[in-house]
Amino acid sequence: MLRNILILLLVCKALVAFATFDITDNCIKAHQAMLRLQLNEAGILISREKAARPENQLAIVLENNIAFLKAILSEDQKEIAAMGALAKRSIEIIEKSDKADAYRRPALAQIHLQMAYIDARFGSYLSPSLEIGRAYRLLDLNHDQFPQFKAGDPQTGLLHILIGSIPSEYRWLPDLLQMEGSVKQGQAEIFASIENRTGDKILSLIAPECLLMLSLIAVQVADEEIMQLQVLKLFSESKFDLITSQSPLLLYAQATLLMKLGRNDEAITLLSNCQFNTGQYPFPVLDYYLGIAKLNRLDKDANKILLGFTSTFKGKNLINSAYQKLAWYYLLQGDKANYVSYMERIQSNGEQNTESDKKAYQDAISGREPNVDLLKSRLLFDGGYYQRASEQLSRFNPSKAGIPAHDYLEYYYRKARILHKMDKYDEALAYYIIVLNQGSNSTFYFAANSALNMGEIYESRHQKEKAKTSYEKCLSLKYTEYKNGISMKARARLNLMKKSTN
Repeated sequence: MLRNILILLLVCKALVAFATFDITDNCIKAHQAMLRLQLNEAGILISREKAARPENQLAIVLENNIAFLKAILSEDQKEIAAMGALAKRSIEIIEKSDKADAYRRPALAQIHLQMAYIDARFGSYLSPSLEIGRAYRLLDLNHDQFPQFKAGDPQTGLLHILIGSIPSEYRWLPDLLQMEGSVKQGQAEIFASIENRTGDKILSLIAPECLLMLSLIAVQVADEEIMQLQVLKLFSESKFDLITSQSPLLLYAQATLLMKLGRNDEAITLLSNCQFNTGQYPFPVLDYYLGIAKLNRLDKDANKILLGFTSTFKGKNLINSAYQKLAWYYLLQGDKANYVSYMERIQSNGEQNTESDKKAYQDAISGREPNVDLLKSRLLFDGGYYQRASEQLSRFNPSKAGIPAHDYLEYYYRKARILHKMDKYDEALAYYIIVLNQGSNSTFYFAANSALNMGEIYESRHQKEKAKTSYEKCLSLKYTEYKNGISMKARARLNLMKKSTN
């Protein structure tokens, strides 16, 4: 997930000889340019600030934010190396600043979190753990020394959410690093930062970043419809209206929320009408999501958008996933040659750092071709077209002789998911149980996600013990598809339940 939490700091009341963290006109304009992804313009403004006020270390923080955005958006190794070198120099400079300044530690924590994200994005695990531990200790110490200081709360909230959603097999990590936190605690901290009832100027300034972070958490970690609707509602507030229309990052966050909520048509409209800013840094991932949204609707031009992404994006992540979506598109058109061609590309291109890329690679090497009726039903379901998905699914006959075990399980899983979304909970539970009973020993994700969804139904009915059993069953299963994402959600739900009963 994107962890671009900008730490912007208060204006000092008097000129001082030592390092400061001052919000100046140059810094405000640079921040606004960054949200618009006009990163070269932002860099020019930061250079002006450093020349005019070399003691202002806020310029260093913003400079790192620019380097971070360039690295994650391009995935270019030169940009990643440049970001790492800048981060190292910046940490050395900021560590020497006044320890009595409340902004010093959050500034350092910000850079450590950015380094952790980059390392994790490209498959490293030890280094991100160490960086997260450093950020946690810095923020914890700062809270002890400055309990009324709130501008570090979004970072603290993010860390609490990450700690609270770590799957059981990795629980040793926060224990080793002496870190504590929960999803509920972290959500409350970030929501409070956006609400900003204290009127803190810093929190007002970084509110767009907090909204971006909450959106990603709502989609990737918490995955709770009530929270997703709460976050989506924030985009319509007046303080976010203008900046959302100008910021590709916030448009991306809003679109992914809409897609998660099954409001696919709205996401397509939003992404199709996205206006590019003059000098905007490339952000081809918007095409990736627009292509997926169009494929979910079974649009005939979905391939053109996805081909635009694969031809312009020079990074490695999401490439395999995009190739698989293109293969699906051609399979649905009856073009077997192109289906085979794109599935073969997956085995020699991209990397397997994201869940969707891993699944694409697993499917490619398995040689298993999707059943067209099941695939169409899946795509329509992902787009929120539940009635159409149900009608498509009815064309598949699970009792037909020779049905592969995968397709048999998938049919009952799709049936359960559609009924669940249509609020037919008893029927959905019956089908989830079939999948769980017959698929618990398979490597497919159907049984694990069925247990997760059963837990959510039981929890909504206040059947806490049944919900807890379902989440624990989800975490106990041995499978390979989407494991990290599903386990994270199950662990987050268990932690939320635990907190609500304390």
